[in-house]
Amino acid sequence: AVAAKLRQYPQAPTAVLRRLDSLAAAKPGGDENGEDLLELFFSSAPEERRLILTNLDVVADPIRRRPVPSEGELVRRLERAALRRNPSEFSRILARALNIRRGLAERISFDNSGEPVIVAAKVLGMKTDVLQRILLFLNPVVGQSVPRIFELCQLYSELSSAAAEYMLTIWQANPVRPHAEHET
Repeated sequence: AVAAKLRQYPQAPTAVLRRLDSLAAAKPGGDENGEDLLELFFSSAPEERRLILTNLDVVADPIRRRPVPSEGELVRRLERAALRRNPSEFSRILARALNIRRGLAERISFDNSGEPVIVAAKVLGMKTDVLQRILLFLNPVVGQSVPRIFELCQLYSELSSAAAEYMLTIWQANPVRPHAEHET
């Protein structure tokens, strides 16, 4: 269904459409709750993730959007956990804030590419300076690359709230599959 809607968009990324088609072919009837898209997102390279995220608003339902919370204690707690370099605490807070499973929140926090944190930040309405500090300290693989921080902040500015909400809906609807510790 996602591939069909995305095909209607003239600038739909060919690589993403091919991967969605291959997932649909491997699993006849598709997956109603978006688990395939979740796994596609987490198994994709950073540039593919960017394409997925910047094109998700094509299939997002703008009526279902929830109000973006104002920055408050929740964001301060997330920032504090990141500044303490405590991704486990960050995951715990994130799971409760987004109403997602703890395993998925850990997958987001420990992701070595950073795009999942961008989605969470957009949903939570974080300010860019707070997001930058979180990216610098939460995951050393992401934080050690200044160019990567700038790329992620650029993605944050390009990502629509509708696309972030759509990804959150997928995250909330899916069970968490275990993943290998060495996964990048």
